[in-house]
Amino acid sequence: MSSGLFEDGFSAEKLFAQGYSYTYDNVIFLPHYIDFSTDAVSLSTRLSKRVPLSIPCVASPMDTVSESHMAAAMAALGGIGIVHYNCGIATQASVIRHAKSLRVPIASDAVFKCPDHLISSVDDFGPSSFAFVSQTETLTQSLLGYVSKSEWSTMKDEQKEMKIYDYMRSCESRDYYVHPFRILFSTTFQNDYLKRFLL
Repeated sequence: MSSGLFEDGFSAEKLFAQGYSYTYDNVIFLPHYIDFSTDAVSLSTRLSKRVPLSIPCVASPMDTVSESHMAAAMAALGGIGIVHYNCGIATQASVIRHAKSLRVPIASDAVFKCPDHLISSVDDFGPSSFAFVSQTETLTQSLLGYVSKSEWSTMKDEQKEMKIYDYMRSCESRDYYVHPFRILFSTTFQNDYLKRFLL
């Protein structure tokens, strides 16, 4: 941060060096100008010497909070979920195995489009973060590609007037497999998704 900018409030260093404890309603984060790219911002930290995190988020070690689905979701975002020791060792191991076996992202309530259709608004995505592209608008034929809601929202108006096929991301058969009511994606696809949309 440039030293010439007007400062209002405490810096993080000064705030944490005071020796006081604060709750969420005692602190307000002030917006400010930055003199560097947002790409240079890193939220990575360490939970311990050997456990790095991509984001400083930890799901509470409560047996009603950090179950397998929460732990898997936190891991997908770059955080971690801590399994409570309140249950037996066998149960803890079972929860961890289940969390590690989950494949994310999982697309449920999938929306399908034909490649020669247009997407006119975000409402066309319905509850899904993706619009999947197939010749029949269903999974009765192979998946050709997909369009993410977040990427579509940032496209220029003239691009949005193009057919879906012209800007969709191609999807090969090895990127996914079909499960009843859901589409599950391969590790390669997941890593690409997480890199572009979550981290």
